[in-house]
Amino acid sequence: MGAIGVFSYIAARYLLPWLFRQAAGDRETFFILGIAWAFLFIFASEELNLSIEVGAFLAGLSLAQVQYTSELTERVRPITDLFMVVFFSSIGLRIAADELLLYWQEAVIASAVLMIGNFAIMFFLINYEDFTPETSFLGSINMVQVSEFSLVVGALAVSQGFVGEPILGYLSLMAILTMSLSTYLIKYNHQIYDRTKPIWDRFDSPDKKDVELKMYDNHAVVIGLDEVTKPVLPALKDRVGDVVIVDRNPQTADEFADSEYDVIYGDFKHSELRKEAGLKRAAVVLSSSVQSEINQIAIREANDDAIVIVEAGTVDQALDRYEEGAHYVTIPTVLTGLKIRAYLEEYFTGREGFFETVREDVKRLQAANESGSYLTDGGKATEEVNTDE
Repeated sequence: MGAIGVFSYIAARYLLPWLFRQAAGDRETFFILGIAWAFLFIFASEELNLSIEVGAFLAGLSLAQVQYTSELTERVRPITDLFMVVFFSSIGLRIAADELLLYWQEAVIASAVLMIGNFAIMFFLINYEDFTPETSFLGSINMVQVSEFSLVVGALAVSQGFVGEPILGYLSLMAILTMSLSTYLIKYNHQIYDRTKPIWDRFDSPDKKDVELKMYDNHAVVIGLDEVTKPVLPALKDRVGDVVIVDRNPQTADEFADSEYDVIYGDFKHSELRKEAGLKRAAVVLSSSVQSEINQIAIREANDDAIVIVEAGTVDQALDRYEEGAHYVTIPTVLTGLKIRAYLEEYFTGREGFFETVREDVKRLQAANESGSYLTDGGKATEEVNTDE
């Protein structure tokens, strides 16, 4: 087991980031790689006469260390939910009603002792690190239930013949009791703290403080990065401060790894990624995707006070996005054609005005190029405008 643990640590540091970077561009390959990695550890565990649960756990630990964890979690969520249903169903099928309630008195007492003990231990540990009493209380009350991993261990013990089915029923009843109570404790944790605040104030002191966790607010969320959205980043940074880029292109994450912009790798359709980006608290939402589903989600979930700018592939899509609430919809191909038509009309009516307009465009390109917000293929804009008639 130690060998698998060491391999898991080394792979998480050196091998997995490279593997997932190569596969991140292809969603199917990305998904298969994550599943294959789990089965590799399961196979190794079986070959070493260890449980497959331990192998799967170590595989998860190594996968959790890579920057693509959020996207991978969303990709495997349907399979995870299915396996959880199958696992808990299999435990339920193995336990008769009389076995579940055979040690019900002991289960009730043990659940009470465990919940109180967990709370006391966690509160002491968090308080010892000089966090405020409120943080210590909330962190502790959220961790009083029996972990579902205890059922994994219990089922493994039954399958190996170490304990009988009634013990698994005893553990299952404890899990049912503690998880049910924990649901309400977590739901009303702030109210409980307010009512019992005088008790916890005894642990307060001037030296105690909480770690400031970064939470996005009144920021900008940029969905996808291309030549349309990239030049806008410096302006967004100056105006709103934090800029969060959500992109499933792994090159974006590498390009902006050490920049002043935060990058979240993954598909914007996944709710957890939108939550991580703070979409509902954003002041500006800018999308370079022409996918109607993505833009509809951005428009629907954005704050009412936020400005939402999206991209469309056709005029009909653009009109639909306006009806759904977008403040501005860009259609690069259509707008470019309209711009060229306006330039041609200006050329035929007054050539000097046309060339002056082009010079202004060149100046804007040069200014953007110097600021680093936009680069042409040659690295700088052309300075000369051909005015020969």
